[in-house]
Amino acid sequence: MADRQRALPVAADLLPWIAGIGMAELGTAEVAPALTTAPDTAASLVYRAEASGPGELMVLGPRTKAAYFTRDPGTWCLSLSIRPGRGQLLFGRSVRVLTDRAVPLRAWWGGSVDDLVADLAGLAAEPLAEPGTGGAGQAR
Repeated sequence: MADRQRALPVAADLLPWIAGIGMAELGTAEVAPALTTAPDTAASLVYRAEASGPGELMVLGPRTKAAYFTRDPGTWCLSLSIRPGRGQLLFGRSVRVLTDRAVPLRAWWGGSVDDLVADLAGLAAEPLAEPGTGGAGQAR
């Protein structure tokens, strides 16, 4: 299966908090190409699940430089770009301490993220549908 990525619409109620949502299902090829992320002043909340195990919610701080990394085949990812100035209110602490770093959300919120992770794991188990065809990524 080839990599499939797309931007999802942000619900009107979330627009003051979320600048964008991206979803990707990264193919099952034996050799996956390296991914590149450009510098970004926004923090992100990212859920990443691999075929080999449970997923995890991570808070990614602002990035001052590009990053290059590889990933395991079968990875599923949902990324929410947090509007500047909203990280403190959303996470309960400044995301400035995360510049060029990432931490598990559990480190900040404790076990209260477990239900959210379970819900996201259920979405990751669904195939990534094309717009308008149902499946993961469609508005519920």
